[in-house]
Amino acid sequence: MKRYTIFLVICLVFAQAVFGGGTGDSPASQNPGGQQCMAEGIGFTLSAYNPRGSFEKLYAVREESGSHSAPEELTRTDALETDMNLTVFHFNDLHGHITDQDSKRGDTHRVAQMVKIVDAARKNADERNIVLFFSAGDEHTGTPFDELLGWNAQEFIVDPAYRILSAAGVDATVVGNHEVDRGYELLAKGARQDAAFPVLSANIVGSRWATPDVIKPAAIGIAKGLRIGLIGLTTPEETREATVEDPNVRIAAPLESIEYYLPRMEPFVDVFVVLSHLGFEGEERHRVSVGDRAIAEAASRCTGKPVLVIGGHTHSVLNKDGLEAANIVEGIPLLQAGSYGAWLGRMDVSLARKEGEYAATDMKAALLPIKSRDDRVASDQKGWANLEHEGDYDGRFEKENVEPILTRLAGKMKERLGRTAATQGFSTERILAERYVGECGMANYMNDMIVARSANFPGGPVDLAVFNASGIASGVDGNTDVTFGDWFKVMPYADNIVIISLSGAQLLDVLRSNAQRLVRPEELAGTKPIALDGFVSRGFLHFSSDLRYEIRLGANAEAATVENASFRGVDLRKTPDKIFRIAFSTYIANGFEGWKTGPVGAGLPQGVLAWDLAALDKLDTGLVYRNEIIAGIKEWGRIAPFGGAAGPLDGRVTIRQ
Repeated sequence: MKRYTIFLVICLVFAQAVFGGGTGDSPASQNPGGQQCMAEGIGFTLSAYNPRGSFEKLYAVREESGSHSAPEELTRTDALETDMNLTVFHFNDLHGHITDQDSKRGDTHRVAQMVKIVDAARKNADERNIVLFFSAGDEHTGTPFDELLGWNAQEFIVDPAYRILSAAGVDATVVGNHEVDRGYELLAKGARQDAAFPVLSANIVGSRWATPDVIKPAAIGIAKGLRIGLIGLTTPEETREATVEDPNVRIAAPLESIEYYLPRMEPFVDVFVVLSHLGFEGEERHRVSVGDRAIAEAASRCTGKPVLVIGGHTHSVLNKDGLEAANIVEGIPLLQAGSYGAWLGRMDVSLARKEGEYAATDMKAALLPIKSRDDRVASDQKGWANLEHEGDYDGRFEKENVEPILTRLAGKMKERLGRTAATQGFSTERILAERYVGECGMANYMNDMIVARSANFPGGPVDLAVFNASGIASGVDGNTDVTFGDWFKVMPYADNIVIISLSGAQLLDVLRSNAQRLVRPEELAGTKPIALDGFVSRGFLHFSSDLRYEIRLGANAEAATVENASFRGVDLRKTPDKIFRIAFSTYIANGFEGWKTGPVGAGLPQGVLAWDLAALDKLDTGLVYRNEIIAGIKEWGRIAPFGGAAGPLDGRVTIRQ
């Protein structure tokens, strides 16, 4: 039963004779359904589609005032008279894990494995079966592939993710928050140059670069006569807004976007696919104020057509062993396939034709594991069958599309930066165990390096440097040479350095908020302990060495407090008006991970509220955080504790019950 609150499309039915017999020029003669349909509030533009995908024609959809004629292909009511089957493959949050290189285990060809699976399904599909392939965003940031993007339009070489996924036959994607880590200009350049498929977002507005002709709000693709409506939604929680190069860009409310486009597109669509990079509510990885459940509820109020919500952002593993009832909202399935190319989602929908429209009569979902490589395991050893081997991926695809990109990167990745000290205090095992629960040796090194290099920063040196725990992804072994590729694994994210001036009183407030964010001992126990090797998006901060303080855990997170906070030995309580110049990453300075407003989230009680760094004035240095650390390593020649400390940990923060 369709639900309409207003009539958005006016269809006038004419007899063919009214237009003159058989000229072929009239709306009725072009439309076997005999309808001339007008669209209210949206316009259509014939657009490019991926020739390696499944669409045969694609119309971009954008907001336009007034009434507009809809294209003939979208107004036909009798184009299909048979039942159809829709097979949708999907992934999300690839973060550059196209091919994971490993000199010991062998390379894992993640996208090439997906290509082999999807191509086989397309080859075997009959005329009533449509096979689509989608990404739900965050293809970028996380591997050395990002280096080919450069840091501005002049340095841009290629967008490896968009180029390779185009060759893979992806039909559409949505802009995730990490797509704009290097700015909207580079997003737009990559989309124009390297994306053969539509890059969607209905709620990125006001951008100088990501305009609707480049980043399309919505689209309607036609495959074997079926009209498939596509809408993209980008998270407002952790996506950059009002940047220096794009001061008017903002992320609009996703619910308003879905409520605008869905009903206006409905008369021209048989089935909707919402590509949502908003997140799955209830996950502890990210703060999610409006997620896929809310989108499904809104969609069910806007249309009676079948809807699929393909999600990302929270790296959720949904429907691993079949479509779960808990992941169906008002008849709309919610899909998400983990992250980093570990899974390929598959959704099969039977579409029954009833009274001129389609209804979803049967839905099945599953996650297909993408195998990891480990050539050290012999064929007669346990687990061998679950590992990637030569026949598991499309070798031709890899050779023609991925290997040329890897060749461009090879020299950069092998560049030697320096050598680590003879300590395991910077090892991956230590860093992952430390970063969310207290003092972290790698964070100490990085923050102290930024302070040491700040003499030449705009405005002069900083008093302190700060870095978020979730921005440190790995470590380095002791007493070994470190390459650019090694350090990229430590700092995979693309943040600039910004300087914020805080008073002593404000700095104390930041420390108090920070004390509530660390992972507490009781969270590491119980039936569902937090995994410290995962991503805990609470915004727990580490500071450079001149700041010392204690965290008193208290009975719970809300009760956590700070004691004995000092800067260079002086109690911060005695200098409430002193101004401190502090270096932050753009990620935290822009308010992500609970440094804006509202509850921090990520598994913390609702009473743990954000402290608003985003509202403060900032000086963007134009310097890239990772690049400054790398320059320091090259200059110093080693990765070792600063100031002659005996080890990476120097007691700058202590945790007490």
